Amino acid sequence: MPNITRNSAKPAFGAGANEACETASANQASQKAAPSRNDIEETEAAAARHIPGEVAKELAKLSALIVEKSVGQDKKLEEIRISTKATESKIADIADRIGEVENRLCFLEDEHERRKANPAATADEDSLRAVRIRMLFQDRNRIAEAARKLGDVSWEEHRVMVFADYSKLLSDKRAKFNKCKKLLHNKHMRFSPGLPCGTHRENPSRTPPL
Repeated sequence: MPNITRNSAKPAFGAGANEACETASANQASQKAAPSRNDIEETEAAAARHIPGEVAKELAKLSALIVEKSVGQDKKLEEIRISTKATESKIADIADRIGEVENRLCFLEDEHERRKANPAATADEDSLRAVRIRMLFQDRNRIAEAARKLGDVSWEEHRVMVFADYSKLLSDKRAKFNKCKKLLHNKHMRFSPGLPCGTHRENPSRTPPL
């Protein structure tokens, strides 16, 4: 009886030991398969170190691209400014030319109206003829004032226009003889200005002393 008991107990003990061994092996396998806490922390730290480096590179690339685009845009804006200034200068020049043309047109319109009011002589009519009359200063002023009051002066259906000799060209020519006239006055010599400008000295032997 004791032998049978020992034999039957032995297999039971062996089965329990096998189960315990299998459980221990499974635990060891699971421990080997699952990463440890330290491994996880090291992996996360490495990833954290790796990601900021990549992000910095991308940010640097973006910054360089922005600077490049900004420089290009500045150059384009400067070209646009230069072109705008040139265009404004041309527009101002065109405006000045238009103003000059308008002034000329106004002058031509005024001249046309004046010609309408005072038409020139036709082919059948006699052309204008200038007549110079030398007279005293007081008489000249009286005639000019009378012509202004009458308005239109005519003689035998011919229009007569009275003008005083106020041309600058003739005045300048006369001014050149001022020194000569002064000398003639100092010498008590008679003279008279002629047209076109000139000085006619009378014969001293026939001229009575002043």
